[in-house]
Amino acid sequence: MHKIGSLKLSGEVFLAPMADFTNVAFRTLAKEYGAALVYTELTSAKALTMKSKKTEGMLRVNEQEKPVFLQLFGSKPEDFSKAMSIVEKKYPNNFSGYDLNCGCSVPKAQKGKYGCLLMDDAQNVGQILRAMKEATSKPVTIKMRLGLKKETFLQVAKEAINANVDAITLHARFGEQGYSGNANWEKIFALKEEFDIPVIGNGDIKTPQDILAMKKMTSCDFEMVGRATIGNAFFSNKQLHF
Repeated sequence: MHKIGSLKLSGEVFLAPMADFTNVAFRTLAKEYGAALVYTELTSAKALTMKSKKTEGMLRVNEQEKPVFLQLFGSKPEDFSKAMSIVEKKYPNNFSGYDLNCGCSVPKAQKGKYGCLLMDDAQNVGQILRAMKEATSKPVTIKMRLGLKKETFLQVAKEAINANVDAITLHARFGEQGYSGNANWEKIFALKEEFDIPVIGNGDIKTPQDILAMKKMTSCDFEMVGRATIGNAFFSNKQLHF
C-alpha cells in the first residue's frame, strides 16, 4: 500500500511542482497518464495572506486531477499558518496535503530568502513545518536539495522529522547547481538509510526506466518526475511493475 501519512495513493510516481507548468490542465493530463500524485506550482504563502487574486487563482483544482498537494514557499512560520488556515477554510476539499518548498534556487528566491536558502537554516525549517502541521490534519511534506552550497540535507531532514513531517522529497543536487551536472542518487540512499520516513527521490529521471533504476539504487519509497514531463505528460508509470 502506497501512503503518505493517512493518504492512500494508487502508485508511487509523482509529478513534480514546476513554476509556469504544473497548472490544472497539465496536472490533469499527467494524472490521466499515470501520475499517482500531482503538485501545484510553487505558491506564495505571504501572497495568500494578503489576498492576492492572482495567487488565489493558482488554487484552482478539478476532480480529475486529485489528489493534489499545494506547494507553498516563504520564510516566516506565521505566513504559512495564516495561508493554510485561509485555504483550509475557503477550499477545504481542493488539496490532500501541503508541501514546503526548500529547493527553488533561482535568483528571485535567493533575493526573497525562500526556497533553497532555507537549507542553511534548519531550525527555521522545523518551525515552519510545525506551523504547517498545526494548521491542518492533512499530510505535510518538504521538498529540498542537498543544500544551497554546502551539504545540509541530513540536518534539515532531522528538524523536519522532529516537526512530524510526513515525507521528504530530495532533489539530489545543490541549489547553486541549478539543473547542471548530475543528480547524486547516492544521497537519496543516504537519507533513506539515516531516517525511517517515506522518501521521494527526485533528479535526472529522464525515462520510465530511470524510475526503476532510482528505486533500485536508493530504496526510495516514491519517485518524482519533473522536467522530463514538459511537453510529454504521457510520461507515466503504467507500464512499470513494482
